[in-house]
Amino acid sequence: MGFSISVEIHESGFTAFSTIVPGAYSGLGAHYFNTKLTLIGRVTTDNTLTTKMKAVITDKLTVKAQTQLIDESRLFDTLVSFEYMALNYKAQFQLGSKGLTAATYIQVSLATDFVYNCFSRDVKASVGRDCEISRFWSRVQGKIDSNGVAYACLEKQLKMGLECVLSASLDHKNKDYRLGLGLAYGSPPLSSDDLQR
Repeated sequence: MGFSISVEIHESGFTAFSTIVPGAYSGLGAHYFNTKLTLIGRVTTDNTLTTKMKAVITDKLTVKAQTQLIDESRLFDTLVSFEYMALNYKAQFQLGSKGLTAATYIQVSLATDFVYNCFSRDVKASVGRDCEISRFWSRVQGKIDSNGVAYACLEKQLKMGLECVLSASLDHKNKDYRLGLGLAYGSPPLSSDDLQR
């Protein structure tokens, strides 16, 4: 269990002296944490209040919440999420203050998500797959969303420390087609344990 309070002074711009320049702000933050509950709060002189909370309800269920309030413009943003983690899958449900509703389901190498904004009535869903081929030291990832956009990525370990990445996205509706090729040197080679994750 722990608790802390911090005082911060931030300056906008650089100065050789330790004077506070116009546009600078200061903040006060407080933190409380133990194994089941974490609370973080921060307020600044520019009238911004930020809070975060994480509560571990059970060993499989976690609730997270965060909010930010900016006084001058009366802007606020709030997000609450519920996460359930089982042995071979993870499910998450989110509610946001600006009409956001989202659900995500991940099972080993298959993922789906659904996002709905009740104010704009915008709906988006996607499904993706991650496949590792240990015999060829490679990984294939693919995703398609409800707008008809398809994404694919192939990662291949060529030699010790050299990796090739080929990626593509196809958006027929907007006539946006992208293809990318990258080489990375110095990245650690994938072990058999990495490929079995």
